[in-house]
Amino acid sequence: MPRRLDVEFLFLTKRGLPLNKSSWHYLWRPVRAAARAEGLPIDDLYELRHAAATMLLERGASLEDVAEQLGNSARVVAQTYGHPRGEFARERIHRAWGANVAELSVVDASKTHRAGGGA
Repeated sequence: MPRRLDVEFLFLTKRGLPLNKSSWHYLWRPVRAAARAEGLPIDDLYELRHAAATMLLERGASLEDVAEQLGNSARVVAQTYGHPRGEFARERIHRAWGANVAELSVVDASKTHRAGGGA
């Protein structure tokens, strides 16, 4: 659906009013029922906020960009909504540093020589 440029909000009621809390929850019910029928563990509309924030952060979006989308501060996003997994953080670091990143090898401590110790 194309966005109307004459209104501030993207989603409106049938009467053209901004969605309020009760209208969001009313519209959420059939979505939640369909998700449950498919075996997806989605209960609350706010779970989508957490999921969206996490996915955006995992794909490299800045805290400020995610905060703008959610209407929060970057501090709130970092503390509350964004919980990127470690594997994605490592992947972003690898992409950022490219060829300068190498896999670490495991060293057998019993085969290393200590400085100052006799061999």
